[in-house]
Amino acid sequence: QATREKCDELASLARAARELRQAFLDVESLVDSQGEILDDIGSHMAATRERTKQVQEQLLLVSASRRACRCRWAVIAVLLVIAVIVFAVLFTRPHGHGGTLQTALDAAE
Repeated sequence: QATREKCDELASLARAARELRQAFLDVESLVDSQGEILDDIGSHMAATRERTKQVQEQLLLVSASRRACRCRWAVIAVLLVIAVIVFAVLFTRPHGHGGTLQTALDAAE
């Protein structure tokens, strides 16, 4: 009888050891899959960091381009104002005092 109880206890311990081993294998599998997920997240973060860096560089280029465009428009505006002033001065001068192109042409005839 005692031997039978010992055999039952040993069988129960063996079953518990198998269940414990299976539990450890399941945990190992979960840890591996979580590691793969973390690696995947890490690669996505690295790609996002790279894209963010590229976008920052593009934004700097756009900002410089906008400044250059504003500067060009300012130069064009100043040139237009100067042209308007020059034409206003030329065409509002009295015709009798000379100095205009029309007066020079009239004198040549």
